[in-house]
Amino acid sequence: MRLTAGLGTAAILAAGAACLLTALDPRARRHALAVATLEIIAEVGIGRSTHRAVAARAGADRRQVVSGSG
Repeated sequence: MRLTAGLGTAAILAAGAACLLTALDPRARRHALAVATLEIIAEVGIGRSTHRAVAARAGADRRQVVSGSG
């Protein structure tokens, strides 16, 4: 979950719209997961990277990650 403290209403709505867009578009969801994977690996290394950290960074919920469905 991304922190929204200190963000204006427009930023929060934009983040929600981005999550909805990736939930509806499989290519966008895959892209978000790929970007999140690279970011997590760069931060903690390959050995400490987890699928849960990647999913949290990408904004995917557990159901999408486990089943691969939107």
